[in-house]
Amino acid sequence: MKMNRKLLFFPAIAVGVIILIIAINAKPQLPVKPAGDRARLVETVPLELRAMAPLAIGFGKVTPKVEWKAIAEVTGKVVFRHPRLEKGQVLVAGTEILRIDPLDYELKLTQAQADLKSSQTSLAKLSQQEQNLNQTLAIEKNQLEIANKELDRKQNLRKKGLTSQSDVDQQQRSALTQKKLVQDIQNQLALLPDEKTRGRGDGESEPCQSPRGTAFT
Repeated sequence: MKMNRKLLFFPAIAVGVIILIIAINAKPQLPVKPAGDRARLVETVPLELRAMAPLAIGFGKVTPKVEWKAIAEVTGKVVFRHPRLEKGQVLVAGTEILRIDPLDYELKLTQAQADLKSSQTSLAKLSQQEQNLNQTLAIEKNQLEIANKELDRKQNLRKKGLTSQSDVDQQQRSALTQKKLVQDIQNQLALLPDEKTRGRGDGESEPCQSPRGTAFT
């Protein structure tokens, strides 16, 4: 009996090995999935540098380090206001924040330029009048000198009894009249600096006239 059991051991092992080999070969192969592209589609957002007003949340009293207050020195309608002109906003130096309607000031500038041109024209006329009066004054002074010499001559003749007193009186009146003419021209010349300072426009300055009735314009 013992001999028979030993003989059965080896066949049993052989049968087990055969069964194991058959089981391994009969096992179905696992499906193999090829490696695919693992890239994924994503959305990108570009970053932009933006100025933002600082925001602080807390409790207590807050005071600005620098406070700027603006007072308008001109009048007019505001036609432009920067959209970021608000409390806490930071603007670049030189940024236009407000614009006033320039129409009124352009009209005033045009009027001022017209007034300046009129004053320059008036000043040129006064300068010409001064030049003419100086020339006339030189002539009238020469006439006065001649009249005075003639008066002296007739007074000497009167002393010698060679002329009448009426001739002397007439020449004296002529010399006085000539002297008054010279004085009038000098007075007009003295007034010209004030006329230039005031800078009157056309129609405001009175024309200077020579004592003989000639108007200088």
